[in-house]
Amino acid sequence: MEENKIDFYLVPSKDPHGSEYLPDYYKEREFLTGFTGSQGTALVTRDEAYLWTDGRYYIQAAREIKDFGFELKKQGQAGVLNYDEWIAENIKEGMTLGLNAEYFSHQEFSSISKKLQNKNIKIIDIDLIKDLWEDRYDFPSDDAFLLDIKYAGKSAAEKISEIREILKKKNAKVTVVSSLVDIGWTLNLRGMDIKDTPVLISFMVIEEGKVLLFTDKDNIKKIEEELSKDVEIKDYSEFYEHLKAYKDEKIYLDPASINERIYKGLCEKNEIIFGRNISEDLKAIKNEVEIKNLEETYVRDGVALFKFIYWLKKNAKNKIGEYQAAMKLDGLRQADPLYISNSFDTISAYGPNAAMMHY
Repeated sequence: MEENKIDFYLVPSKDPHGSEYLPDYYKEREFLTGFTGSQGTALVTRDEAYLWTDGRYYIQAAREIKDFGFELKKQGQAGVLNYDEWIAENIKEGMTLGLNAEYFSHQEFSSISKKLQNKNIKIIDIDLIKDLWEDRYDFPSDDAFLLDIKYAGKSAAEKISEIREILKKKNAKVTVVSSLVDIGWTLNLRGMDIKDTPVLISFMVIEEGKVLLFTDKDNIKKIEEELSKDVEIKDYSEFYEHLKAYKDEKIYLDPASINERIYKGLCEKNEIIFGRNISEDLKAIKNEVEIKNLEETYVRDGVALFKFIYWLKKNAKNKIGEYQAAMKLDGLRQADPLYISNSFDTISAYGPNAAMMHY
């Protein structure tokens, strides 16, 4: 911070795609603070360091950050300012705020900028973590797969066509999609890059005549031929450079989804049209195949849960630990031939632990 003349440095729980849960590679806030919960924002000043998190994690966060030099800010409690409000109140006139713009949506970045505009604050897009995190996790490298139409109900080509029709109505010719779940839905593409979240780390650009997918090519070797029928595949590292090629285009962007670096790479030479991700609304309306599969999935999962409750009651006299119970339930789910992963880790708690949210 001193070398770069930065007074405040902000580290959120985010990746470049605005994901709710993160690949280990992007857990920068966890690396910095020691706090392992899913939600929180860290702020480092020249003299102090703070962590904001919500009520699910007060006890856990206080325990985990105590040796890392951070003070806990209990987000949501009366009188506790949110991190952006706290910065606006405490940063001095003419100071510099540093952050990695890949981790903030355009909407979030604009909100922070607006709160600081009266203090003549300079905001720098900079990554101060990359050189500090020496034993960083590897970038995700699991094989991706395509979801069969018998589960999706619609082909990728059909979905792309629908998106293009709506793009025309919005008077735009290009849209950039960074949301991993939206890319997955549009292309019937699944991966295992985030634990318990079947997505592939990627960016997607839909133009009038082609679709570009930017991802780690090693992860799609097994499906590259099939995937190439619908998209042109580029390396993930080429994405931001590719954005520079657009000029005098009408580009449709979701300000709540795309990160600030994407916006900055496009806004100067193009006309930006803002709106919700088109696929966000399309995927919300389930087709008949999806509805049927949802119903069948709940029946199959219900069977696993029923078997677990029976096992628990039958063995009630024995000592069953929280971990053992979770493993039993997971095992019953995994026995289903169509099982891929849990939707999140089983939250297993008994006695005093049962009162702790997200124990």
